[in-house]
Amino acid sequence: MQTGVIEAEATIYFVTSKLDGGPAIIQASVPIKDSDCADTLAKRILGIDHVLFPIAAKWLVQGCVVMKSKNALFDGVALPPKGKIVTTGTRE
Repeated sequence: MQTGVIEAEATIYFVTSKLDGGPAIIQASVPIKDSDCADTLAKRILGIDHVLFPIAAKWLVQGCVVMKSKNALFDGVALPPKGKIVTTGTRE
């Protein structure tokens, strides 16, 4: 673990030919605990991914989020580079 880093991110991207290369749709922070190793942090990030993915899928199905010209748009407005930021545990 990198010294001084207090959080990691879980991010859902649009799929492109490059891994994690599409625009971000949604992101949440995951706190890094003093007791974390790579495996424990990865498990917590995966848990947040499991919360974020259904939200992103719902937005896609509803047409709220689209990819246009390599950008993610939410209700027609460009999302920031990290996507829509949500708090951990959000189930919008």
